This record gives sequence, C-alpha cells and structure tokens, in this order.
Amino acid sequence: MQRFINLNRKAGMAAVLLVFCLRLPAQVSITGPACILPGNAYQYVIHGSWNAGATVQLCVQGGVFQNGGHCIAAGEKPSSVIVTWSDSALMKLSLVSGSGNASMEVQATSALTGGAINDSDLVKTYDPGIGEYQFRCGDASGGACNPIYSYQWQKSVDGLNWINIGGATAKDLVFNSNLKVSTQFRRMCMESGSNTIVYSGTAMLVIE
Repeated sequence: MQRFINLNRKAGMAAVLLVFCLRLPAQVSITGPACILPGNAYQYVIHGSWNAGATVQLCVQGGVFQNGGHCIAAGEKPSSVIVTWSDSALMKLSLVSGSGNASMEVQATSALTGGAINDSDLVKTYDPGIGEYQFRCGDASGGACNPIYSYQWQKSVDGLNWINIGGATAKDLVFNSNLKVSTQFRRMCMESGSNTIVYSGTAMLVIE
C-alpha cells in the first residue's frame, strides 16, 4: 500500500512538472551577422512562436529595414528581416513580444586592405654585390571585427604570373636570391575570419 502511494505521488509530481514545462514561454532569439560592412544589406532570422493574437514589436537602431523603416508593423510576425546598416555608434535589433524579448548588437568593420609598400622600396636596382634587399609594407586593416591576418610574398617577371616565395610569410620581405631578369614583388594578405584575400601594390628589382 505504501509503495502504491509513493508511486502515485511521483506520478503526480511528474504531471505537475510536465504542465509547468509546457507552460514555459517559447524561447525568442535573433541570429545573423554580428560583424558588418556599413551600407550593405544583411539577413537576420527571428526565432520564436506566437499565437494569432500575440503582440510583436521589432525595431532597428543604426540601420533601416528593407522597407526603409526603423520598426516592423506591430501586426507582422516576420521569420526573417533584411537590414541595411549605417556606421553608427549603436547598431542594434530589438524584439519585444509576449513570448519573450531578444536583442542583438552588431559591430562595423571596413573592407580588407592589404597595406602599401613603402615609397622608398618601390623601385630598387639589382647589384650582384649586394647581399639582400628589403621591401617593407604597411599593416593590413579591416576585413573582420577581430581580424587574423597572414602574409605571403610573391614574385613575377611579367606582372601577370605570380609565384610564392618560399618562407616569405613575414610582414616585410628580405630578398637575397640571385636574379637574371627584372622582377616584381607583392604581398598577398589573407584574413581568415572573412576568408578574403587582397594584395599590396608592386615593387620592382630592376636589372640594368
């Protein structure tokens, strides 16, 4: 008899727990790109479920929706939105609903630039008696909000076909190989977060 009562109690507690869980509000969230280029359009997905009479308000700061407004009409319950961001101090999507609230802030970055070779290193004259030549290049910038850059120097004899220089992965290039023809050099910059590649300008080692 005691065992039967204990089983009933456990079953009752489980039923109460199940009802409680079923009555919890649905989770609401916003997902999409958190690092953006100002002036470009990005899609954001709205996660949540609402009944027919639910009130949903979705607004954007520091940007505009595809219709040019800053808020979605109260009666609409979009599953996704398109936002074009400006370069503002605060860029944020905010959602308020009976099922819960959510917000998402974004950061701005700039397009990836590969840096420029120093003016004094743009053209050098090759002399077999000189052991090495240095080509210095400025820092890369942009490409991601937390960029990770890697470099690879390349050479070409015609400015069209480029080959990697073995071991030349530093910010600057120290070149100490023999040359038979005038050769151009450039630095390739790769940013891992955006998976983008850009190049510096070219420098030349001239054989007169």
